[in-house]
Amino acid sequence: MNQFQHLNHKEKLKLLKMFLNGGIVAAFVLNVLLMIAVGIFPAAVTGCQLRLFDSVGSGEYSLPVLSGLVLTFLAVHIAYQIAECFFQKYHFIFSEKLKFAFQKQMLKKAEYLTIENFDNAKFYDLLYRVRENGAENVIGAMTNWFDIAKNVIQIISMSIVIGRIHRIFPALIISFSVPYVIFYRKMNFYHYFQLMNNSTKTRKNHYIIDILNKREYAKELRVFGLFSYFYDYHVRLRDELFEETYRLVKKYTFYAGIIGVCKRMVQVVCFALGIFFVFEGRMGLGQYAVLYQTVTQIQSVLLKVVECYKNQNNQQYHLEDIAEFLSLNEESQNAVHGVGDDAAIHMEHVSFAYPHSEEMVLKDIDLKIPFGQKVAVVGENGSGKTTFANLLAGLYTPMEGRIWIGGQGMKDLLPEWRGSLGYIFQDFMQYKGTVRENTELGVPYEPSGEEVEEVLKACGIWEFVEQLPQKEETVLGFMEKESVELSGGQWQKLAISRALLDKKRKILILDEFAASLDAFSEADLYKRFQQLADGKTTISISHRLGITQFVDRILVFHGGRIVEDGTHEELMKKRGHYYAMYRAQRELYQ
Repeated sequence: MNQFQHLNHKEKLKLLKMFLNGGIVAAFVLNVLLMIAVGIFPAAVTGCQLRLFDSVGSGEYSLPVLSGLVLTFLAVHIAYQIAECFFQKYHFIFSEKLKFAFQKQMLKKAEYLTIENFDNAKFYDLLYRVRENGAENVIGAMTNWFDIAKNVIQIISMSIVIGRIHRIFPALIISFSVPYVIFYRKMNFYHYFQLMNNSTKTRKNHYIIDILNKREYAKELRVFGLFSYFYDYHVRLRDELFEETYRLVKKYTFYAGIIGVCKRMVQVVCFALGIFFVFEGRMGLGQYAVLYQTVTQIQSVLLKVVECYKNQNNQQYHLEDIAEFLSLNEESQNAVHGVGDDAAIHMEHVSFAYPHSEEMVLKDIDLKIPFGQKVAVVGENGSGKTTFANLLAGLYTPMEGRIWIGGQGMKDLLPEWRGSLGYIFQDFMQYKGTVRENTELGVPYEPSGEEVEEVLKACGIWEFVEQLPQKEETVLGFMEKESVELSGGQWQKLAISRALLDKKRKILILDEFAASLDAFSEADLYKRFQQLADGKTTISISHRLGITQFVDRILVFHGGRIVEDGTHEELMKKRGHYYAMYRAQRELYQ
């Protein structure tokens, strides 16, 4: 969707309908009923007031009649306040339920987005606008109809009341709103596109503020004296954003001043005509008092209607952002076939380039990995190793060629395939939960304490966990008062345990899985490797070549291609890329 497209009413209603469920619909109906009541009551109050003033002004009244009118006036006021309180209460309930439904839809969409979306800067601008403004605009798009309908009912009912005095008054009051609507429609257009054009700059400013405040940046800021540099960068961005916002505000205030003058002129004309009608004997003082009060009240409600209309035009642009977000490409969630227990992997002439790049990262990769084989993937930085692993995990789709799992296309069994994968990422996550939660995440069943202990022992971290205050129930990271922080190597061992806990995961992809470990822990992990990888297909990506002594096969990547393929002994005899890498690393320790 480009920036000049608009949702028509049918598309808009279809979009909003997505966020409705049974509980929200019930709240919606109740809001409609209360809205009608609240819309009618002001006219009833004004009618009672006019009737009371007419009775007093005419001199034809008795104490019982006057008392009855006063009590009726009081009862209508009380009923109005009660209805208004109920309307506010259920309006809040409806808004909150709608917000929860919106958040659910957005998060479910995010769960299935293809990873290519996250490689696009424009996606982050869109995501920022949807995250920052989406919920309030979906709520506003629906609740604004309540407010508009309620206020229109009030305007019509009160206009009927003062129209009984003279028809010119409703016409004069309503006429001033036309230029107001035109002005705000134009300004909303400017406001949205300022927001859209500044999305990147605003995101960058938030990122700089995070650098200045978050723990992970604190050490380098202090050691390298970077605080002033990033603070000055933040100030430049802040001032640029301020100047652009200030230019828009100047336009708002200028035109708003003109509209305010027009509003006052209409009031003066109405009051002058009222005084003229009183002198002519065509209106009583009681009627004039009601006119004075009602003109001000109708203008106030009219401003609310125009404000709601203005908001709806503004929401239109944000709803287009939501529609665009919901239309983004998703991964397939319907596995046509299941994954066999001994599925082999076959990459058939696979080539790949990242989105918005013409440079091929992988070029004509063609290989088969039998089930149960232990494979090491080595090569210099940027040779395509991690991209190769990401394609195997189904995170990206090849631009050329296909990937087969047990003779079936990966696309046809993606969810099932992911369920059989244990992937230890190079940039693994450090979840601020308990040790047990960090280990169990992603396991589709509730593992026993013995299973958790077993996998933690296998990864060489159980002895440390036993020393923690609450053992495996200890909270990690700085989220709670009693939480404990881990070293990089300890976090990495937890990430390994997370990939190994579920015994159904028969394919292990280990991307630099020993990068944060000390020499003793690394050596210990390599000794455990055969046990950890027993009965599984294992693909280990590493710059360190120690792992190559424990695998069945080594793939050497260079320039996006597999340039060598064989065992350690075979590749050393070739005296090619692998031989040169191995010699270079060995010489460091001689």
